[in-house]
Amino acid sequence: MKQTRVVKFGIVSVAIWASGVVAHADTVAYWQFDGDGGGTYSNASVGAGAYNLVAVGGPFSQSGLSAGAVPNPDATVGFVGSPSANAGSLFSVSNQARYMATSGDGSAGLTLAGSSRWTMEGWYNLYAGTGPTIDMLWTTRDSSSSFVGLSLHVNVAGELEFVVQQTGLSTNLLSGAGFTTTGLWHHVAMTFDGTAGANGLFEMFMNGSSVGTLALPVAMNRVTIDTGDVAQLRFAGRAASTNSLAGRLDEWRLSDAVLAPDQFLNYVPEPSTAALILCGLAMAWRRGRRNAPRVE
Repeated sequence: MKQTRVVKFGIVSVAIWASGVVAHADTVAYWQFDGDGGGTYSNASVGAGAYNLVAVGGPFSQSGLSAGAVPNPDATVGFVGSPSANAGSLFSVSNQARYMATSGDGSAGLTLAGSSRWTMEGWYNLYAGTGPTIDMLWTTRDSSSSFVGLSLHVNVAGELEFVVQQTGLSTNLLSGAGFTTTGLWHHVAMTFDGTAGANGLFEMFMNGSSVGTLALPVAMNRVTIDTGDVAQLRFAGRAASTNSLAGRLDEWRLSDAVLAPDQFLNYVPEPSTAALILCGLAMAWRRGRRNAPRVE
């Protein structure tokens, strides 16, 4: 019986170790894209309604297809709304002068420039290949700012491209054509660490794997880039152009930290060492009980 008690104690100890709470970055905004801008949830402490989306240039359709993500898995404190299911995705038609825009409250929200640290991630699914115009996923660039800002899109060469355009300077990061296959859901994450290097560092992840980094030659600020906050954020298109997305968007999240791949929405956790040890101890305990002599 003493041996059995020791094994039980070991199981309880490992169970406590395995169930430790893992710290997550706060979700700033979460866009489910279930219909025409529906399903926008945000953190009340960092802008709340400033992140709600509205359709500009005409309504969008809802697609019954979805990426199958689990909404807001990090359970951010102060989160407004309680998404619990993925009912579909936002469907966008190419070459349309329409887009989804934030409310435009520039006084609130996470800054995308300066020394900030953030991650923007989500899913896209293209229904058409390369066209005469670029297909916009999200952007802060438009003609009103001489296209200064940030942009993630599929270019006319069929490559997923991230562009940082600053005053008098344009740099970009390409992922290649392999992530623009039509009819498939792709997860993309862009991270920015304003404290890395001399002027900040971007990194692009496709389906959880890094495909490249981009170091800025000049620091982003309100003088060199018109992206001081998320008031200029647009999805699936941009103002005064027909660069709309030919496809679907689903489950996008903005976080206030540089997330690691095992914190992304598409991450499928593997069994931890603690969990494996716990399982082994549980099996040993069961064998011990089964083999122990019976007391009449």
